[in-house]
Amino acid sequence: MCSVTRPERLTAVSEKTVASQVLPHGGKGKKVIAVELAPPQDCDCSFLLSAAGELKSCGADMITVSDSPLSRARADSLMIAAKIRREVGIEVLPHLCCRDKNHIALKAGILGAALEGINRVLVITGDPPVQSNMRNPGVFSFNSFDLISFIASMNTDLFSGRPFLIGGALNVNAANFPVELERARKKIARGAGMLFSQPIFSEQAVKNFLLASRELDCALFAGILPVAGYRNALFLVNEVSGIEIPDAVMQSLKDKTPAQAAEISIAYSAGILEQVYDAADGFYIMTPLKRVDIVRGLIERIHRREEQEESK
Repeated sequence: MCSVTRPERLTAVSEKTVASQVLPHGGKGKKVIAVELAPPQDCDCSFLLSAAGELKSCGADMITVSDSPLSRARADSLMIAAKIRREVGIEVLPHLCCRDKNHIALKAGILGAALEGINRVLVITGDPPVQSNMRNPGVFSFNSFDLISFIASMNTDLFSGRPFLIGGALNVNAANFPVELERARKKIARGAGMLFSQPIFSEQAVKNFLLASRELDCALFAGILPVAGYRNALFLVNEVSGIEIPDAVMQSLKDKTPAQAAEISIAYSAGILEQVYDAADGFYIMTPLKRVDIVRGLIERIHRREEQEESK
């Protein structure tokens, strides 16, 4: 069983790669903060660029860009990530989903990303198409394991001078978590150097994350999804696979103003964050319903925690 301290656990990628790509702070008591933003469903990118700039100014290290989540078409994640990187000047991590593209389209996108200076991707199989769209059941030429292997093979020749750092997903809410750990090991063996967990809400998910931090030899990011309010929490529980929010949290959000709900959400998410803080190499914060203010509140909590560590 591996130690939870970072230097011993990060043997899957070289020290130079970890310091320069996964851990821009060099592992000196700082946690990498990655914040997810969703691309627009139309041609207006103004909110996305403004949000990315605000997140950069308050201390985010990296913007992750989702790839048509919940099988609803949005602007291309690779192109949006390139635009954010160029115009905002913050590092990016586009998601790359297997659902919608064959291997030719995926390779073309990866090559284009490399030409834009992007050398990180988060590989996911992708949500299944919505029931109303079953005439187009998705492509799925690859699953996440295959795509990780595919990019890793490209690292040996096409990207040998500047290889891609490949991320994968970790489902801390899986009913059979030992099986999920084996899936994670398979991703690492195929070339994943970092794993990003699904949102952590329950005590069991916390325990699973801590177990993963001891068992897995890669950089590990704790997924934090602060909810925007009661209706947002209901949607997540009913419509998003794998999300379990404790009933006490749900009830605490009922009949609250947006400001009150934000305070409750930040406090609960900060509590989860505290429980996994020492085991995490970084945090993967998902922005709820464009509420950048809630994410900013969490980033401030992380920075205060780092200051406490430095003062010891």
